[in-house]
Amino acid sequence: GASGLSMGGGGCVEATGTAGSVIDASVALAPAGFPSVISAARNITVPVQLQVGTIDGLVSPEDVLKMYTQYLSNSTIKEYLAITGGNHLGFIDEHYASIGQRWGIDNPPGISVEQQHTTSRKYFTAWFQYHLRHLDEYYTYLFGEEAQQDLETGILTDLQYNIP
Repeated sequence: GASGLSMGGGGCVEATGTAGSVIDASVALAPAGFPSVISAARNITVPVQLQVGTIDGLVSPEDVLKMYTQYLSNSTIKEYLAITGGNHLGFIDEHYASIGQRWGIDNPPGISVEQQHTTSRKYFTAWFQYHLRHLDEYYTYLFGEEAQQDLETGILTDLQYNIP
């Protein structure tokens, strides 16, 4: 498995879609969409999850959704989720989030770093448990009742997935 944030998220997508990749599943958090990343995204054939905060000031949810809808193939398992009130630096920690706000690098968050971490961890842990360890009990957190509940209660603003 592979995961990364921002430029590392883009690198995760690029590594997953590179010819000969040995990655079996990946999670990209607010992935940067450089041309090489977009090109590689078209080649991904393994399960890939994209996460973004709804008020991310560095990587827009619209750009991540575009990667999901236009560049990742519908012949692979893929998931897009937008964490309500999450921002870019909220994926890191409280320290960087506060510095980013002081310097005007990112939008102010609508939720705490802890809340963003809790939601993000829930989904990437379930993704890897389901796709790498083949533990069926994690299905509900990704595609079933638990995921739908998070969407209905507003923890997630958007949840889209494709299971060919």
